[in-house]
Amino acid sequence: MEATNHLHDTRMFRTAIYGPAIAALIVGLIGYFFSPVEADWTLNGFNNFIALFKLPIGMASLAIPFGALIASHHRSIQSASQIESQQQQNTFSNYIKHKEYFGKFLDDEGILDGSYSFAAKEKKVYQALFPNARKGYLDFEFEWIEKQYLTTLIANLKDEVGKVTWDNREHIGSVLNDVAELKQAIADEFELEIVDLIINKDIETLSNQVQNLGITMSHLYSASTFFSENESTQEIYDWSIKIKVLRHNLDVVKNFDYAQQRIKEFALNAMSSNMAPLNQDQRSDLLRLLGKESGEKLKSIRQNLSELPTADEIVKQLEEFKYLQT
Repeated sequence: MEATNHLHDTRMFRTAIYGPAIAALIVGLIGYFFSPVEADWTLNGFNNFIALFKLPIGMASLAIPFGALIASHHRSIQSASQIESQQQQNTFSNYIKHKEYFGKFLDDEGILDGSYSFAAKEKKVYQALFPNARKGYLDFEFEWIEKQYLTTLIANLKDEVGKVTWDNREHIGSVLNDVAELKQAIADEFELEIVDLIINKDIETLSNQVQNLGITMSHLYSASTFFSENESTQEIYDWSIKIKVLRHNLDVVKNFDYAQQRIKEFALNAMSSNMAPLNQDQRSDLLRLLGKESGEKLKSIRQNLSELPTADEIVKQLEEFKYLQT
């Protein structure tokens, strides 16, 4: 039964009305032709008629309850159709508003605007994050294979970054290759555009690239939780934390380089003027940059800057200051 048809046009209603009537007519005709009855238009005749033809009359009267049942069923179908139609309209309206607010959210928050390695085209990233939004499902969800692939790449990157230390830089090139592979996987998964290329193979480039990956993951987490949080959005959040930890590990290497550069600058200045001891703030700042293993790092700096005699004096000042602090 179609909800759009009028009740009188439906086959079930016609059957409910005409079926009992036709059956009653057939039974009545059979009874009339095969029974010894004659027409009697008196009240007695009418009473006899009702008594003799109560079966076909009863059958014909079934049309009323049958018709009422079919009418009730038809109203139920029409109500269900109206509810479904309203739900579809609400779903589409929610989809349009969600998409509109999502685009405004990206613009207002500066998310995935190309500042950190990736740029998003609103329609593409929205479709990637919420592929079933048109159907009313506004939650982000990973495909299992895609999630495992990204998880594996991040785990590999963590292992490779761990090989880069303040006194060992030979793995920087291979780590940057892993970064490039991860960036491409993220771009493919979330329909993003990579806006920077990895050219230099140094610790500064590696640190910046890892930093951009961490920020991008944070942006994707914010974008994916625009409507609600779930297990998949939590996965993105966990990735962002893991990548930020990698950035911290690389900062140890960067800080060593920065400390060595500052010691070199102090040494060069000392060569062109009278040697002046470092003040307490300068010593504290340099030791803070060196962090753990500062003793071994100072030995390495003394060796790296052995061509500058004044550098040895500065290293001695730092070793003495470190000793006094302990």
